[in-house]
Amino acid sequence: MSNNRKKRTAGTAQRPRSFLDWITLIPLMIPLAVIPLIMYECIYNSGYEIYSWFTYDGTQADFFLYYKQWIFVGVAALMAVFLVIRAIADRRSMKWAPAFLPLGIYALLALISTLASEYRSFGLTGAFEQFENVFCLIGYAIVVYYAFLFVKDESDLRIVLTALSFGILILGLLGTFQTFGLDLFATDFGKMLFLPRSEWQNLDAYRLTFEEGMAYVTLYNPNYVGVYASLVMPVTVSLILYAKPNWLKALNGVNLVLTAITLYGSRSKAGLIGVGVVVVLLVIFFRRLLLKWLYLTIIVAVAGVIGLVAFGRDTIIGTLQNALTISPDSPDITYVGTLDDEIAITYRGNTIHIQIDADSGFNGFTVTDDTGAEVEHIVGEDEETWMITDERFDGFVLFPIEGATAFGVNINNHNWYFTNQSGDSTYYYITAYGRTDKIVMAEEAIFGDYESFATGRGYLWSRTIPMLKDTVLLGTGADTFAQVFPQQDYVGKVNNSFDTQIITKPHCMYLQIGVQTGVVSLIAFLLFYAIYFFQSVRLYLNGRFESFAAQAGVGIFIGTVGYMVCGISNDSMITVSPVFWTLIGLGLAANALVKKDNAAKKAQKAAGQDAA
Repeated sequence: MSNNRKKRTAGTAQRPRSFLDWITLIPLMIPLAVIPLIMYECIYNSGYEIYSWFTYDGTQADFFLYYKQWIFVGVAALMAVFLVIRAIADRRSMKWAPAFLPLGIYALLALISTLASEYRSFGLTGAFEQFENVFCLIGYAIVVYYAFLFVKDESDLRIVLTALSFGILILGLLGTFQTFGLDLFATDFGKMLFLPRSEWQNLDAYRLTFEEGMAYVTLYNPNYVGVYASLVMPVTVSLILYAKPNWLKALNGVNLVLTAITLYGSRSKAGLIGVGVVVVLLVIFFRRLLLKWLYLTIIVAVAGVIGLVAFGRDTIIGTLQNALTISPDSPDITYVGTLDDEIAITYRGNTIHIQIDADSGFNGFTVTDDTGAEVEHIVGEDEETWMITDERFDGFVLFPIEGATAFGVNINNHNWYFTNQSGDSTYYYITAYGRTDKIVMAEEAIFGDYESFATGRGYLWSRTIPMLKDTVLLGTGADTFAQVFPQQDYVGKVNNSFDTQIITKPHCMYLQIGVQTGVVSLIAFLLFYAIYFFQSVRLYLNGRFESFAAQAGVGIFIGTVGYMVCGISNDSMITVSPVFWTLIGLGLAANALVKKDNAAKKAQKAAGQDAA
């Protein structure tokens, strides 16, 4: 037994580490531990002011995304330089794996889609509320290959994951304090961290719009806190179980607790589902260890259930029920037409037609039904407001806008504003931003009758899916979703409480890829992940995790599954995606080390049998 242990130890002995080795690992630490923490104000011009569905002023402020994007692009560029130097210096050391073929196709199609896009400038610079430009997408492919190539042994893997552990610690502390209502970024000191010095004399004017007790950390949106948690929690579990030295175990034990609290504070439905999937996979892959420590496993499981019941049962169960309840929608308003000579509104299956005589100062409405008959109404005391008394349109109130050449229609306590004084005498809708626009009834698919599903994601998906038929080979380009989504579908947006929002993403990573970089690129991405997925399942499903590469590799693999599950209802974002892609690269590197170790053991066993 001891002789075999000595042989195994000798087989995994670590190589001497040079200064260059340390330097080449730093670019991997930055996406894992630094980029998620970056938060600093940037005032920029969105370029969207040219669109009728946006505000007149394109000037916007960003705190979470802009600098994350460009720092990641810079790190990816540095990685590319190191790769070129490596290829020139020692071409034979450049490794290859089947997964890199679909990965390369994905990156190439992202580039071609962006360069061919009508909205190319947005894909090159990054766009409003996204800032994940084409250089980021190519950078994701670069970081995967870089990690695979430069993580040469378990020591490299341990160093990089230690950096990740410290990044998790900082984010966990920030999120935990936010969960308990102690938000660093609501204090003057915290504001000084993300505001330029020129704004320090006006700190009271700055307040992020998150409610007290909600954890958003530095990740832009609480939803991405849930995505981050589902990605890193399995890695922390693996390090708790197997990491050496003991202080690294303890650090990740703290990280696990802080991340769980932060997840709770984020109220992220996707995160809860992702972590639920992760827990099931942890039980499956670590079943031998759990059975070995059966009594401790039972104690931990019981404690977890008690904690869930005591502190989060109502919140978690209510959140999941709200997210997963599927019931048909029956909106009262199904059509609003801004036509040449009238406004037509279909309400509960009946259509009302509204015209107004602008020449008489907007004092005269003409209101009829589909038969041309006048709709019953009474005129208010001001002799201008019309209250519809016809039971088919019960509650409709029509009123002119004083001092403006426009009028409003109040339906179910929501005001719709229209005008026919925009120059061509046809009727226009007046948006929440005070701009005139034509209403478009967008094409829908699959979720058209279930638009409220998953907190309105059914609406976003129903309008996005039909777009895929036009993006099969090439997409619309990186960061162009807002431009190609039917923003003028104001009826759908009002019915689903999106009327004051610009839709910048479909809340589904797979639809996002399919639209922006093309369906073929989506297939390539899925094939890339499928290769990694099945390779990992073969290595770890019945594994005993005797090496650190296997111990880390299985945690990374399960974390990426959590991320992919969250991707069903969340998008790729520069806040978390660099962590995911870097971990994928580390996972492939770990798998290669495990396969090499398994081959060595197999050869050693065969040699022993021959000797016998």
